[in-house]
Amino acid sequence: MTRSLRARAELLTYLVISQILQQSTTAQWLSEEQVVLAARRWHRAKGGRDDWLERIKISGRARGVAESLVRFVPLTLTCRGAVELYAVVPRLDFRESYIRTVYRYCVDYIVDMQMTI
Repeated sequence: MTRSLRARAELLTYLVISQILQQSTTAQWLSEEQVVLAARRWHRAKGGRDDWLERIKISGRARGVAESLVRFVPLTLTCRGAVELYAVVPRLDFRESYIRTVYRYCVDYIVDMQMTI
């Protein structure tokens, strides 16, 4: 797996799980503004190594991916896993099976869609 694919999949995973957590706690998806803020936060935490167009394309797909994922993968994220997502420096805790499942789904989504981002 290339670094670029891994970086895109991590961002998409972060945004998808953020969408799912928001939906499960408030019954509403993240607003566009909240998605933009989350993508910027991830970008800063990762040292700003991606470009804004790439973040916009991925951000625009996150809700659709989340909507399809929640149909067949129940939310089983632990409190620790959720806290890691929203820590001062957000990160994906790959010890969590739910995060690994979503990540694999996001990798497959990017590859299958042959996203040019």
